Amino acid sequence: MVAGGLSLDAPVSEIMSEELIVRKSDASFSDLYLCMIKNRLHHLVLTKDGTSQSPVTGIISDHDVLLSMGNSPAILIHALLNTMDLDEMKSIRLRAEQMLRYYLENEVAMDFVASVMTEINDVIISQARIIALTKYRREYPEMEGIKFCFLSLGSEGREEQLLRTDQDNAIIYEDVPQELQDKAAEFFLKIGVEMVEVLIHCGISPCPGNIMASNSKWVQPISTWKDYFSEWILRPTEEALLNSTIFFDYRAIGGTNFLADQLTDHIYEEVRKKHFFLNFLAKNAYLKPAPLGFFRGFMVERSGEHRDQFDIKARAMMPLADLARLLVLSHGVVGINNTFKRFEKLAELEPVNQELFIQAGKAYEILMRMRALEGLHHENSGRFIDPESLGKLHKQLLKNTFTPLLELQELVKVRFQLDYFSK
Repeated sequence: MVAGGLSLDAPVSEIMSEELIVRKSDASFSDLYLCMIKNRLHHLVLTKDGTSQSPVTGIISDHDVLLSMGNSPAILIHALLNTMDLDEMKSIRLRAEQMLRYYLENEVAMDFVASVMTEINDVIISQARIIALTKYRREYPEMEGIKFCFLSLGSEGREEQLLRTDQDNAIIYEDVPQELQDKAAEFFLKIGVEMVEVLIHCGISPCPGNIMASNSKWVQPISTWKDYFSEWILRPTEEALLNSTIFFDYRAIGGTNFLADQLTDHIYEEVRKKHFFLNFLAKNAYLKPAPLGFFRGFMVERSGEHRDQFDIKARAMMPLADLARLLVLSHGVVGINNTFKRFEKLAELEPVNQELFIQAGKAYEILMRMRALEGLHHENSGRFIDPESLGKLHKQLLKNTFTPLLELQELVKVRFQLDYFSK
């Protein structure tokens, strides 16, 4: 009435909807939810016998649907913050995936989806930290006041872990006097083991390469972490470059963030002094497996468990993530880990390549959505996709994401003189 400027005396018939879609009040939840999705309804009227001629018994809204499932982000986060029970935490994370499915199927913006899921994952990690400290603090009173922080690496470090794929993490703590070094190493490793166990209990798989805070190699004081990165940058072996693709995307969660900031400052100073390291990173990014074959067909696995399936992570997502990381590093940009946000920043920094970077960011969002939907459908990581299961439109959509990838690889080839570098 306000929008139409109608009189308060106007009859209801002038503004009401007619031929309402209604359902019976005792209908199953799935039927009601499906009805609302199919008919794009924000509100659904419930009647006694399911016809528009019987008495109204209630109205549900799409917001009510999410709340009834407990799948509002605020509700899920509130529930996590108020429990230390591992089974309950696992259940809440499962409900978060129901919310994720709803967001993806209704094409909610990926930056919002990724932010929500990241926040939920971060709260779980923060609770895991409290659980671990509560368990071991009294046993190690000399560690009281020693600063540390938990580092999420890889996709979680980039704020891109939508599904409960395997974890990559580490712990960094401040340097301690020599007489406390053994105690500190013992204490923080126990903290790391406990936190990793909590994450595993919540359904987040352990890292196959054991890059986790339960591995003593990745639970170290800041001086050792600085030595690690200096060595990787000075001597970029194949293993060092592999570590770089994982560890350069770290993000501090809980604890003392200034330790991570100190490490970041050290890394960028080392890269600035040894700029040639970027050429090795560029070569590594350029030589990633091609997504398409000579005849423009998908490059699928030729043997093993995933034979005839397309590896969307190795052949599409990781090459784009590697290229974004490389180019952001070359500009000395600090504090942006997320891949499509990196491309947004690059578009701002390089107006001449603005359109390419914008398209690359959009391509990465499409790939994230496709992988997450695939994973939810098959209840796995979504990494391997059967091209034959895709419709013509989705096949073309996937292939379209390869165009900015290939163009970026050519840009990097020229910019970092890879023809000369490989000789």
